[in-house]
Amino acid sequence: MGNVGDKLPELFYDLIGIFLPGFFLYFCISLMYDNATISSIVKVSFVNEIVIIMMLTYLCGHIIYSLSNYFIAKIFSFFFGVQQNILLGKKQTKTQRFFNGVFVISKIEENNDYFRKNIERKIGEYSGDKNFILDEHNYVIAYEFCRNFIRENTPRTSNIIRKEQAYGEMARGIVFVSIICAFWLLILNYFTTVDYYTYKMLFFVSSFICFSYRYIQARYVPPLFIYSIFCSFSFINKTNENNQYENKD
Repeated sequence: MGNVGDKLPELFYDLIGIFLPGFFLYFCISLMYDNATISSIVKVSFVNEIVIIMMLTYLCGHIIYSLSNYFIAKIFSFFFGVQQNILLGKKQTKTQRFFNGVFVISKIEENNDYFRKNIERKIGEYSGDKNFILDEHNYVIAYEFCRNFIRENTPRTSNIIRKEQAYGEMARGIVFVSIICAFWLLILNYFTTVDYYTYKMLFFVSSFICFSYRYIQARYVPPLFIYSIFCSFSFINKTNENNQYENKD
């Protein structure tokens, strides 16, 4: 039972990141094509229609996840940088510095060496590599090391991080769908008159703005949380070791 309980949250987070963007796509299509339902297209019963919609929604969610992970993530990386790397000392471009200063909750300090120095030192200690040096070539390795360390040592904290990542995946997918549907609505309105065109376009634009902001925060919060917990966990362990040493004396 314990193993089943441990797997349920991961399944739940996967559904958030995959199923909800797929359902959002279905909802957006319903807005643009009011009478184009599954039942009228394939002539199936109501129960079968629900099953087909669920299957298509889930499959579309996987497609949206893959495409958004490539296109949307690259676009946001250009404007905001990769936050997990910036927190470790990677320099920002002028464009990234501007957009991070405007949209990110907390200002990203690229000259702050707290994370870089502590993570470099503790990875060297935990891995046994006393010569480990943190630079741009191993930022990804350092991030994965910290995340896996937290996953193994603090499962509850790991679930919180996974939840934030899942909401980020959901937001990224919805941003992608909003862009595609907004352009498609423009094309439809060019060839024919779309009922309530302004309201529908306003919905797509509002979804793009709101979930873009949510995705920006989701890109920043997990690495900040991971690095903070990793450094704090290391500090707590070091304090306990010092206390034990003093008690022996």
